[in-house]
Amino acid sequence: MRTDEYAITLSREVNICNKKLKEIESFIAEMERKYKVKTEVFIEEYLRGERSGDKDFEKWKENYEALKIWLERKKQYDEIYMAMRT
Repeated sequence: MRTDEYAITLSREVNICNKKLKEIESFIAEMERKYKVKTEVFIEEYLRGERSGDKDFEKWKENYEALKIWLERKKQYDEIYMAMRT
């Protein structure tokens, strides 16, 4: 059973998710500019132990992992939204 409460709650969660995604993407873009390397390359180097021990690098890795989680969450919200429309 669909109600307006479901739609309101979903909308609120989507807004939170979008805000968090923007924050993470902004941080990652800042790190890419600062260190002049794409995140994909950074992660490969990090996993090989070439970039570790620096606070920025730790936060960059954490944000990269968080980005994957938040993108998956956004995908789930989109699926729920599409299901509610049918």
